[in-house]
Amino acid sequence: MILSLASALLLMQAAPAAVDGAAASADADKKICKREKQIGSLVRAKKICRTKAEWDAAEAQARQDVGEIQRTTRAPANG
Repeated sequence: MILSLASALLLMQAAPAAVDGAAASADADKKICKREKQIGSLVRAKKICRTKAEWDAAEAQARQDVGEIQRTTRAPANG
């Protein structure tokens, strides 16, 4: 049993991930819905649906915004 589990894990690691352009495009067009909590409410949430590509773009923009804020924010001087 342990041997078969170990061999299955090795096969999963050895097998290359076969992703062609069509599969990547289908993944980008996949609709994903998330629930985001509303600020100021303990129970209210808003359902937001976007494609995977739109979620990825929003995440990249958020990271860029945070990086910009971190680069431009200066620590207060002690004294």
